[in-house]
Amino acid sequence: LLELGRPAWDFLEQLVHLEPFGQWEEPCNDLFALLQRHDDDAMRSAFSRCVAQHRYTAADVRAALEAA
Repeated sequence: LLELGRPAWDFLEQLVHLEPFGQWEEPCNDLFALLQRHDDDAMRSAFSRCVAQHRYTAADVRAALEAA
């Protein structure tokens, strides 16, 4: 996921800090599954939109991908 660049870093930094009790592994697994179904550019765009909207869950990224 981090290989997607700055949009992914910005998103994941917030996700890790916001997940209760440090339980960020499952959302990251969900994000990786989304990456396997969508191309890199779509994921970068979804991460960017989520960061701009201050939304930091895997569900938010899924919704951003579906809205594109």
